[in-house]
Amino acid sequence: MKLFNFKKAISYFTGEINAPRDWKFVLGGFILLLIIVFSIDGYTFWKYQKELSGQVEGGETKFVNITINKTSLQKVIDEINIKERKFNEYLISPPTIKDPSE
Repeated sequence: MKLFNFKKAISYFTGEINAPRDWKFVLGGFILLLIIVFSIDGYTFWKYQKELSGQVEGGETKFVNITINKTSLQKVIDEINIKERKFNEYLISPPTIKDPSE
């Protein structure tokens, strides 16, 4: 009793062009890909459905007792300003052309 005919499966990968067989192979692969994508999508939706079912509050949320570390905030602002200055310098300066043979 043969469970799987390997000679028939190998014939799909030969160099011969057979349009109906090739279309069946492409459509079968596409359908398999769709099944995989939908199953992953369904799994993630089912897994995170509990978290998504909560009610969303409007813009009325009030934050209480927010503490901001001013030194860390100042470091971030300084780094952003440095990056912005470098960007503007590169934007204004003419491009440098180098000889690739060197």
